[in-house]
Amino acid sequence: PRAARTMRSTLTRDAARALREVTRRACVATAVTPPQHATPWCVLVSAHFRAGGDSVESHPSTSQMRARREVHARGAASSIARAKHSKALDACARRQSKSFASEAGPSRGVTRDKIHLESLLFHGYHGVLPEEKSLGQKFVVDVTMSVCHLRSGASDNIVDTVDYAAAYELIRKEVEGKENAKNLIERVAARVAEALLRKFPKAEDVAVRIRKPHVAVDGVVGSLGIEVFRERTE
Repeated sequence: PRAARTMRSTLTRDAARALREVTRRACVATAVTPPQHATPWCVLVSAHFRAGGDSVESHPSTSQMRARREVHARGAASSIARAKHSKALDACARRQSKSFASEAGPSRGVTRDKIHLESLLFHGYHGVLPEEKSLGQKFVVDVTMSVCHLRSGASDNIVDTVDYAAAYELIRKEVEGKENAKNLIERVAARVAEALLRKFPKAEDVAVRIRKPHVAVDGVVGSLGIEVFRERTE
């Protein structure tokens, strides 16, 4: 009987150590932190064999504790990295500035990614005067779209952003031509902004500025114009 108890104690100790090693390797491979509420395996084994009077190691060694802390640290670092990536995506999706980023300094808190189309020059026939509708005039258009560049910056794929060449063509069709003539450039800018939001789902908001460099006014001016801002509502 004494030899049998000694053999059972030895086998139990070896099995416990093997189980501990398997658990450690599984945690290292998956970088998963064991649940805090789980009952330690050594307590269960000790309780199972306590009735037979066998001695089972119930406390991990210093090296085992160090290994467990390293596993926990790696799991925590992985969780922090995932949280930072999620926050970056949320930051890109957060609406911030409603003005042209080129005119807003750091004090305005503008951190949103942008796409700019600046100083686009078109010949249109917008205006309330007969001469404006018959002869036409030059219009200078500036467009800024808020688009998150996080995915496109990582993938290097145009499908993850707005194709500004396609955006240019859309703006040109709205501004040029007698068939698109409007009385007010406010209406022209609103149509451009609405068309861009319909065409490009990745654009969260659009700012459109239209200027007239040649205006029939009694005075010296560089240009006269307006600016509109539209954002996605759905």
